Amino acid sequence: MSAIAGLVGDFPDQTREMGCQRSLDALGIYGSRKFIRTTTDAAFGVNLYELVPEDRFDAQPYVNDRFILVADIRLDNRAELIAALGVRGRETERWSDACLLFRAWCRWQDQCIDRITGDYAFAVHDSHTRTLHLVRDPIGQRPLFYAQRGGAVFFASMPSGILSHIPLTHDHIRIAQRLAARENESSRSYFAGIRRVLSGEILKISKTEVTRGRWRARPRDLTSAPTDELVAELRETFDLAVAARMRRLERPLATHLSSGYDSTAVTATAAILGDIQDIVAFTSAPGSGLATAAMWKRISDESPIAARTAQHLGIRHEIVRTTEPLVESLRNHTRFFQEPVRNVLNTSWYSEIERRASECGAQTLLTGELGNLSLSAGGLGELSEWIHRGDLRGWLREARAAARCQDVSWRGILMSSFGLSMPDWLKEQLTKAFIGQPPWAEACLVRPEIRQQLPKLASEKPRSRRLERLDIMRGFDPGVFRKGSLAKFGIDQRDPTADSRLIEFTLSLPPEQLLHNGIYKPLARAALADRVPAFVLDLRMRGYQGADWVSRIDKASALATYEQIRGDPTVGEVIDLPRLQQSILNWPPSATAGASQLESLGRHVTNALAMGVFVRESRNPNFMGR
Repeated sequence: MSAIAGLVGDFPDQTREMGCQRSLDALGIYGSRKFIRTTTDAAFGVNLYELVPEDRFDAQPYVNDRFILVADIRLDNRAELIAALGVRGRETERWSDACLLFRAWCRWQDQCIDRITGDYAFAVHDSHTRTLHLVRDPIGQRPLFYAQRGGAVFFASMPSGILSHIPLTHDHIRIAQRLAARENESSRSYFAGIRRVLSGEILKISKTEVTRGRWRARPRDLTSAPTDELVAELRETFDLAVAARMRRLERPLATHLSSGYDSTAVTATAAILGDIQDIVAFTSAPGSGLATAAMWKRISDESPIAARTAQHLGIRHEIVRTTEPLVESLRNHTRFFQEPVRNVLNTSWYSEIERRASECGAQTLLTGELGNLSLSAGGLGELSEWIHRGDLRGWLREARAAARCQDVSWRGILMSSFGLSMPDWLKEQLTKAFIGQPPWAEACLVRPEIRQQLPKLASEKPRSRRLERLDIMRGFDPGVFRKGSLAKFGIDQRDPTADSRLIEFTLSLPPEQLLHNGIYKPLARAALADRVPAFVLDLRMRGYQGADWVSRIDKASALATYEQIRGDPTVGEVIDLPRLQQSILNWPPSATAGASQLESLGRHVTNALAMGVFVRESRNPNFMGR
């Protein structure tokens, strides 16, 4: 996972090579071996960080008489791509993934994007058309930012690579969008003048225009496919996804293991495909205060089930507990991740897993974060598919079957079936009435005058559950999180459930394979039965990671943090400081607060504090060498 940077066009301040060197210096913690190449119009550079065996042959940037390319990439279909290029012989063993990508680009240009699978962000400049291409993988596992200044275009893996050339000013609208949960796939970054390339986006930048394309899933029609064939294909596709992400340097392999389908499937498949002696599974467990999970009727401590799974698989297992106040997890985050903490309620235990994995010698951590949307998609939400295709008789049949389950209500069935077609205001009001979660306008801590400036959410809603799933996966966009984890802990996080081949296959499945006769995820259950223990497959209740978060919001440290951030001008202009202070003073809320209301309040308070810490720390002269 290397850091890349470059600039194209007019750069009067100094030579392009010197400008690229400044960018790479600002990205120093993301890779140590610096290389720069220049052409008539561009300078591209890379800070290399070896993660797979072929990285030792990397000779980026790659350049010929037309193209210059630099890439932050792990290719997951090397053999397939080499075969498509028609190359034979052992010479390909010494091709880095970036070298292979360069050869593919020279052959097919931007059409090669449909041929590659993996995690990537890359830039290519075409000297013939004088066009810069900036590209990210479908889920955004690798980050990429850019800025236009005068006649020059800058790009870099992280904002600091561009901030070495432009003044640091925060984008108030972007900050407010984050706090109000109204991001709507905004291309803004938290720094004014710097844009982010969206997940799956293909930007083409010339002197006269910027054009945007987007990766599109290519689902097939599997309506009439026999179930046994679908089971076999799901297993084969998932095995490919896990095996590709196990390619690494000779070090132990860490996995995240909870009580659910997805992390269990990832860990079990890795154990089948690899050496179980080299696998260490980590599970987070609460230290105290489990009331929130109990109110949600969720599994508050997943470690007993995970331990049983690890014993069943015969792999080493470590349970991670942390009692650190949540506010403390905000410290020293900005330098590595260059954005505010996204999920304060879960950050502590996730960081502790990464730290422990690094201590055991691992460099790769397998996760299953997108599994609920790909590998094990299914459940009540699929009822909307019968509505979408106009099959009311089929919907009634499945709705009645679901209603016979003890943990399902008709209220939940109707919300799951018709929620996609409801206007946002109605859905928010019903959510408030049913589970107590306040509408965003009532809960968010953005000053009203700033809130009114926010761009409206797109009026076009996903037309089906499968499109909604794809939108959610695109919005996940974990690139800076992956990059920061590598810099801070030396851990490369990889998610097999985010594999584009797996996503396209599961988006092709008819709803009957995702919900049938009251059974959730029937196809996944059948496909995973050869590796996931029955005591996991039969669980109806989901886990609640970080269930003790309520007891770990320490009022004294929260108030101390509030006092530290309240004087910052950007914080004061965007955040409703009196409401934030009052929310902290009133913590914890009254005993009558429902679980959803409690979590909503907790997230808004901690997100506001996290944003304030980010703004304040990014002004520090030591922020990435500034």
